[in-house]
Amino acid sequence: MRLQARWDGQAAPAVDAPLADLFLSGAGEREPAKGLLAGYDPEQHAGYLYFPMPFGHSADLELVNPTG
Repeated sequence: MRLQARWDGQAAPAVDAPLADLFLSGAGEREPAKGLLAGYDPEQHAGYLYFPMPFGHSADLELVNPTG
């Protein structure tokens, strides 16, 4: 799964990243990953993102499965 984000009606995504990498768990659910802007708690299967959202009027966030 990938997260794609577009700001203010952009055609191309400003963000296009795998979810596991965004939540710092790309190597699997082995250890908690706790950062200032992103993290993941494998015991609760919960992640967080605190990245600034640089939009003026709208934000479009979409989960995409590129494998069909």
